[in-house]
Amino acid sequence: MYSPLQIDPQVFSDTVTERGTRKLARELRKNPKQAAGDLKKPLDTTGIKVYISTVKCSLHKSGLLGRKARRKPLLTSRHKAARLEYAKEQDYVSFWQSLIYKECY
Repeated sequence: MYSPLQIDPQVFSDTVTERGTRKLARELRKNPKQAAGDLKKPLDTTGIKVYISTVKCSLHKSGLLGRKARRKPLLTSRHKAARLEYAKEQDYVSFWQSLIYKECY
């Protein structure tokens, strides 16, 4: 017999089946920036009522973890100096003077 703190696995089975979990994973791979609430809507239309936390757990079990993208570092002073040096090396003035402009009206 189960104590009140233990959950009987036969009583509380998974709401989302293995097939449903694969479908959720497939939808998420199509659009990785999709929120769990957006993934929940197609399940609601099929008659399967689930919480967002259930969707997150089923995706976690299938190996898809929610992560924030790493923030891109800003330009350092070394990068700025290298870009300025490159710009000075290029001869932009002679390039623009060599072009022939023709106005079309």
